[in-house]
Amino acid sequence: MLLKNAMHFPLLLVLMCTFPRCVALVEPVTGLTFLGGALLSGFLASFNSIRCQLKECCTDKWVRLNVTELSLALDKRLHGQHLVKNAVLKHIKAHLNAENPSKALALSFHGGTGTGKNHVSRIIAEHVYKRGMKSQFVHILPSTKEFPHEEMVPLYKMDKMPPGLIDTVKPYLDFYEQLDGVNYRKAIFIFLSNTAGKEISRHTLDHWHTGKKREDIKLSDMERIVTTAAVNTKDSGLWHSDLLIRHMISAYIPFLPLERRHIKQCVKDNLLEKKFYKNEKEINAEKVQEIVNELTYYPQDEQLFSVTGCKRVPEKVDFIMEDLDLSLDNNLFGQHLVKNVVVKHLKAHLNAKNPPKALALSFHGTSGTGKNYVSKIIAEHVFRLGMRSKFVHILPSTKVFQLEHLVPQYKEQFKDLIERSTATCERSMFIFDEMDKMPPGLIDVVKPYLDFYEQLDGIDYRKAIFLFLSNTAAEEISSHTLAQLKAGKQREDIVLSGLWHSNLFTKHMISAAVPFLPLERHHIKQCIRDKLVEKKIYKHRNLIGEDKLQEVLNELSFYPEDEKLFSVTGCKRVSEKVDYKLVHICQSILKRKLR
Repeated sequence: MLLKNAMHFPLLLVLMCTFPRCVALVEPVTGLTFLGGALLSGFLASFNSIRCQLKECCTDKWVRLNVTELSLALDKRLHGQHLVKNAVLKHIKAHLNAENPSKALALSFHGGTGTGKNHVSRIIAEHVYKRGMKSQFVHILPSTKEFPHEEMVPLYKMDKMPPGLIDTVKPYLDFYEQLDGVNYRKAIFIFLSNTAGKEISRHTLDHWHTGKKREDIKLSDMERIVTTAAVNTKDSGLWHSDLLIRHMISAYIPFLPLERRHIKQCVKDNLLEKKFYKNEKEINAEKVQEIVNELTYYPQDEQLFSVTGCKRVPEKVDFIMEDLDLSLDNNLFGQHLVKNVVVKHLKAHLNAKNPPKALALSFHGTSGTGKNYVSKIIAEHVFRLGMRSKFVHILPSTKVFQLEHLVPQYKEQFKDLIERSTATCERSMFIFDEMDKMPPGLIDVVKPYLDFYEQLDGIDYRKAIFLFLSNTAAEEISSHTLAQLKAGKQREDIVLSGLWHSNLFTKHMISAAVPFLPLERHHIKQCIRDKLVEKKIYKHRNLIGEDKLQEVLNELSFYPEDEKLFSVTGCKRVSEKVDYKLVHICQSILKRKLR
C-alpha cells in the first residue's frame, strides 16, 4: 500500500497480499453430511484452483519476486540513485524470501520532486506482482487527494498527511503475529515524501564541492539527515510520529537530486519508450541536449541539479520531438516518396494562415503499405487526441457506402457530416478509405469543399484536410518499382515525376497523389521488430534474433512468383502472424510441461 501525506508525506503505497484461508465448520451429525461437506470442499478447492489460473489470486502464479529482473530493472531504469538500488534490493529480497518475516516491510522514500520515488515504487510492484500497479493487491493512497483536511484526521485514520494520521498504520507494522486473525507481516508499506529533500540536496551539493564522487555518499550519513529532518519538520507526516519514535520504519531511503547527466539518461529512455528512435545508438545527441536545456537547474551559480528531476522530461520530449519528419522516419518503412510529399504539403498547409484551399491528399498503393498508418500519424500530429478526436472522421467505403442505389442518400450524409464538423472546427479531417470500392459518382459531392472558395454558406473549408485512400494503381506502382530494381537502380532513386502521369494525378482538386511502394523483406522485418517490442515479447529491437524474424517472415506471402521480392499484404498481417507464432511457442512449452 502507498500513502501520501497532506503535509510532506505525499504518498503511501501499500503492497499487500495475505493468503485467504477457508475455515470449515463440520457438525458431526451424520457420515453422509460429512461426506457431502468433504465433496463440496474438494469441489471448491478445484474451482478455486481453476479460477486462479484465469483471475488474479494471492498465489505464486500472480505474486512472485524475480530478484535478478528487479536488479536489472533498477540498473537500467533508475538513474543517479546508487543508495536506492542497494537498499531497496536488499530489503525487498530479504523480506520476500523470509517464510515468516518478523514484521511488515516499511520503506520510507525521501527526496525532491522527480528523483524517482514513484518510479521505484512502480518497478517494485512490477517485479512482485504479475499485474504490476494494476494488481488488486497494490493500493495507492495520494494524501493530498484522499486526506486533504487536517481537521478530519479522526475520520480518515490512515497519512501529505495531516500530523498524527499516519500513526493509525502502526499496529500493522508492529511485531504482532496476528491482528484479529490476519497476518500482516508479509505486507509491504512504502511511504513517499518530499521531507528532507532540501537537506539531502544540501548534503549532496557540499559533497560535490569537496570534489568527491557522488557514489561515495553513504547511506548511513543520509539516513541520519533524513530522520533528523523528519522528526523536526512540523508539517511532515512523520513529525512526532510513533512510527519514527518506536522504530517501525524498516529503512529511510534518500533519493539524491539529479544532475544533467542523469536527466540525459531519462531523456534517452523517454525517446526510446515513445519510439522516436529504434535504439540508443540512433539517438541524436543534439536533440537530447536541446531537451535537457528546456529544464530548470539549481543552485543559481552552478546550475547542477534539476529542479523537477526527471518529472517533466516526458512533456519536454513531446514539445521538442513533435516533429512529423522524425515520426515518419522512425515509424514508416520503405516509403521515401510518401515522407517527402506528405511532410511538404502538410507543413505548408498547417503553417498557412489562410491556405488557398483545403488540403486533399490521395494515397495509392497495395494493401499493408502504410496508407492507414500514415493517416494515423498525421492525425496524431494535428490533433491532441489523434484518431480519437471528434474532428477526425473515418469513412470506410465497404462499410458505410455499400449500396449503389442509395448514392443520393449517401451524398446528403456526406454533406451534412463535412458541414457540421467544419462549422465547429475549421481544421477538421476526413479520411475516405477504400476509395476504389466507393460507388461511382459519390465522391463528386466533396468537390465544392475542395475548391478555392473562401466560404460556402458562411463556412470556411480551406483549413480542412481530406485524405483519400485507395488500392487504385497498386499494380502499376508495383510494376514500376520492380522494373526499377531489375534495372539495378536503388529503391530511393524512384522519383515522383517518373511514376505519375495525367491519368493518375488529378490536376485540379487533389493537392497531391502519393504513391506507396510495395514493401520488401527488409521492410517487413522492421515491422516485425516493432510489433515484437510493442507486444512486449522483447524489451528492445536489438535483442531480437534473425531466426525469430525469419520465423514470422516465412508465414507471409511474397511476389512475383520468381523473385518473391514484395510482400503481398505489406505489413498488414504482421501482427496476427506474430500472435500466431507466440501461441505456437506457448503451446509447445505447455506440451513439454504436461509430458
